[in-house]
Amino acid sequence: NSIQKKMGSVYGVESLTYGGGRNFGGSPISISLLGNNPKELKAAKRELKQNMENNALLKDITDNDPLGIKEINIELKDKAFLLGLNTQAVMTQVRNGFFGFQAQRFQRGQDEIKVWVRYDEENRSSINRLDEMKITTPDGLKVPFKEIANYTIERGEIAINHVDGRREVQISSDLSDPTESAPEILNDLRTNVIPPILDKYPSVTPVYDGQKREQNKLVQYHHTSNHFLNLHDDCIYVQVL
Repeated sequence: NSIQKKMGSVYGVESLTYGGGRNFGGSPISISLLGNNPKELKAAKRELKQNMENNALLKDITDNDPLGIKEINIELKDKAFLLGLNTQAVMTQVRNGFFGFQAQRFQRGQDEIKVWVRYDEENRSSINRLDEMKITTPDGLKVPFKEIANYTIERGEIAINHVDGRREVQISSDLSDPTESAPEILNDLRTNVIPPILDKYPSVTPVYDGQKREQNKLVQYHHTSNHFLNLHDDCIYVQVL
């Protein structure tokens, strides 16, 4: 807690946790949300995390559903199909222009030289350049991208976790005060916080054995390997993602 206080706010990170050796094998508070409707699952996760972040008894709220890198989703207009274009053809030209494509490869002595072709730095440094990019049709015509397609920027998926055939998002938290009762806090979440969220997102099911599953993994690892885990109370770690 002293280290966390001295660190203050850290900008630009998606996950920042402080803890001691007592949390090996699972966080004191761990709740899994299961469902096959990604939109409702993510919405339920956001609401539950927000509520937990507003709880002064909890700190370092994290989940196993991190934001992925930004992706460009392209949707063609009707005009594109009339010109003989399809989504794959347009996406290939966009990728080649901004990221490049290998135009040639040759041997120079013992070195293999690869020649990549793409837009110069000025024309690929901003996504706003995409609207003015010229897309080549099968007939050789060149039309501005904005005339044949629209695009949106969204976050992709880094990893998808499953439990019993359904997607899982696990939200975990540490206790602000180690003397507080984790079962009592978990029971309050189960009784007062989660039911209204489930009313809004009926496809989501909560599971409260997240910490137990993590402990079981640790026990299985201990029994199936020759490694010995020495956990000391004076062990301090800081994890930043």
